[in-house]
Amino acid sequence: MYETLLGLAKEGRLNKKMLDRAVAKGWITKAQEEEILRTAAEEKGAENG
Repeated sequence: MYETLLGLAKEGRLNKKMLDRAVAKGWITKAQEEEILRTAAEEKGAENG
């Protein structure tokens, strides 16, 4: 599930609220959520940089 959500976040299809729901459902951990958000932000910065 982590890899799927990471890919969607990199594509800009997920936001923090959606990831919070995934944590609440037990699909990913809070640490994984933070990693996804950090990685997606870095990807977005690289595209804009």
